[in-house]
Amino acid sequence: MTKRSVLRVDIGVALKVVAGPTLKAFSGTGVKRRREEAATRDVAEHISQRISIMHKFHVDDVRVDEKDVAELIFDILTAVPDDVANAVTRGSFDDKDAAFDHVTGVIEHALTGKWQHKREPGAWDGGFSKMQKGEVENAVEEPPKYQPKYTWKRTQIDANDPPTDYDWIGYDGVGAVGRIRKEMHGPTKGKWQWAGWYPRDFKGSPPTPNTGWVATARIATQMCEEYWDRCKEVMMPR
Repeated sequence: MTKRSVLRVDIGVALKVVAGPTLKAFSGTGVKRRREEAATRDVAEHISQRISIMHKFHVDDVRVDEKDVAELIFDILTAVPDDVANAVTRGSFDDKDAAFDHVTGVIEHALTGKWQHKREPGAWDGGFSKMQKGEVENAVEEPPKYQPKYTWKRTQIDANDPPTDYDWIGYDGVGAVGRIRKEMHGPTKGKWQWAGWYPRDFKGSPPTPNTGWVATARIATQMCEEYWDRCKEVMMPR
């Protein structure tokens, strides 16, 4: 296991105790997973406030203001790729862990690359130690792993096309929820494409988008299932 610096660990703790609705708004809401700028700024200010309890940043001997720290973190969070931000709250156990690891890493790298960093452990007793017990427990407790609700089977087009672990179709009973496949070549090599389908016995306009590229198969599975459920919410049975 890779050893994390104290700064990176504290960034992670601060990120995990952000209020749920705020974190979800940063991660992306709705079918299109729109990320909210105001929420991103709130997350940045929260992290800056938390880590400033124990960590100070300087230019020569001049301490960097907490607001400047928050502004840099805001810029970094804004630049986080959409699929990574989405996985912070909507991915599986492994996806969320990887997303948190990426976000905390780029924030730490930006802070220590721009300014001199000094840890002041004496400030601890007046800082995180005063968090409510439940808040601390939530900070270290990993989020539950996303479990697919529907049945997923390897795709087989015909007898001459044997199924693989890189192409799957999901089923809600007899209805096909969608298809996921891993791209093995080209600029999207290594990513998973998801394509959500709507119930054929429903009528109306299906929501968009119904396809996209994500980092892992589990995220792709979740995107298809959520799209299917969304279709059943906004469309009507025939």
